[in-house]
Amino acid sequence: MDFALNALGFILLVAVFLVFRGWVRGRRRRAYEHFQRAMNPPAVPVTCRHCGTPVAAGAAFCPRCGATLPPPLPAAPPAPEDRRRKAIVYVVIGVLAVLGLAALKSARRAPQAEPSYGPSRFQRHLP
Repeated sequence: MDFALNALGFILLVAVFLVFRGWVRGRRRRAYEHFQRAMNPPAVPVTCRHCGTPVAAGAAFCPRCGATLPPPLPAAPPAPEDRRRKAIVYVVIGVLAVLGLAALKSARRAPQAEPSYGPSRFQRHLP
C-alpha cells in the first residue's frame, strides 16, 4: 500500500510538472508571436482618404495633398478567455500538487501496530 501511495504521489507531482511546463511553453510561444506581430506589422496598403494616393505605412501626412492621416490602430487588448484559461491552469496545477503531496505524506506515515490477541509478554513468563 505504501508503494502504491508513493507511486501515486510521484505520478501526480510529475503530472503537475508536465502541465506547468506545457503552460509555460505555450505562454512563451504566445508572447513571442505577439512580439513578432508587434515588430513586423502586416503590410496593409494605406491610401489617402482625400485623394486616394498610396501612402507609406506610418506616415502622418499624404505626400500629394498634405491631408492628415489617421494614426495606426493600437494593439487589441487580450481576450477575456485568456484570463479564464489562466485561472483554470492555476487551479489544475494546485489540485494536482495538493493530491500528490497528500499521497506522499500519507505513504510516509508509520504503520500502526495492530492489537495482538495472543498472550502478552508478561503472561509468557508466568508459570
